[in-house]
Amino acid sequence: MNIICLDLETTWLDPKFDGIIEIGMVKYDFEKGKIVEKFTSLINPGMIIPEEVSIITWITNKDLEKAPFFSEIKDKIENFVEKDDIVIGHNVEFDLGFLREYKVDYSDNKVLDTFKLAQIIFFKEKSLNLGYLCERLWIDHPDAHRALADTEVTLELFLKIIELIKDLPKENKDILRYISWLWGKNFFLSDFLDLVWIIGKDVYFEQI
Repeated sequence: MNIICLDLETTWLDPKFDGIIEIGMVKYDFEKGKIVEKFTSLINPGMIIPEEVSIITWITNKDLEKAPFFSEIKDKIENFVEKDDIVIGHNVEFDLGFLREYKVDYSDNKVLDTFKLAQIIFFKEKSLNLGYLCERLWIDHPDAHRALADTEVTLELFLKIIELIKDLPKENKDILRYISWLWGKNFFLSDFLDLVWIIGKDVYFEQI
């Protein structure tokens, strides 16, 4: 089982009308404790990208002129994720929604959203966006809004959240465990707590 962290840069926010301009994916092997594979590519969306997007991402229309179309790299993207892998991202449903429009569907994989986890763990923080959380947790993020860089820092954020959960006092863990049980196995927190249990046998949580 691996963790696959993914991130997209897009022409705007609507997967029905906008296109993907960059994808980044990293594969983290828990047994080896490291990233074992990376994939990134600019993507020609077949449309002009807005100036606002270029300002945010530093990706220009000229950069995309010779980039492959999504169809040319679709197989690589699909094959990067195996059936037992866990897919993560920050507000990951945004990325998965775009991928589904391109006929790439990871609905058979467990999916964990670091934004949703941050809502529970960092509920007192003034912001839960990736840049702020990286600053708050001293995670270096020099290439914000570039797909591969965002995947790498999201993975680091995810691993830090795991460590924070493991270090919580027992009563806080009891509360999380109860919330997970209350909402049932389909609640994303259940999958996360199971994962914490798998990678840290000494953790208080048991599989629910």
